[in-house]
Amino acid sequence: MTRFLIITALLGFATPSFAGDITRAEPGADFEWKSTECIRPSRPFLTKGAPQAQEKMQAYALKVSYYIDCLKQEAQRDFDRAQMDMQIAVQSKLQKEVDALEDDVEAMARSQ
Repeated sequence: MTRFLIITALLGFATPSFAGDITRAEPGADFEWKSTECIRPSRPFLTKGAPQAQEKMQAYALKVSYYIDCLKQEAQRDFDRAQMDMQIAVQSKLQKEVDALEDDVEAMARSQ
């Protein structure tokens, strides 16, 4: 009964999918994260003294601010999800090991 409750609790987590891409070129290499939701704004082409240059710079600065906020939000969601996935993986492995050892002890006790 205990095993069923623990496994049910593990499987009951509702987990959203990753937004960004987390990759590793090879084992032991650093992880890399890349946004898949946020679009980096293009820098406007400005000529010195051009009319509307100030407005274009302000609009670009606002887009950059929105982009940075988007990156932070997406990265936080991905971080939270990765942390939850790691916790579930550790708990699952631990539960399998405990179950196997309990089965082994029960089998030994029955054979005596």
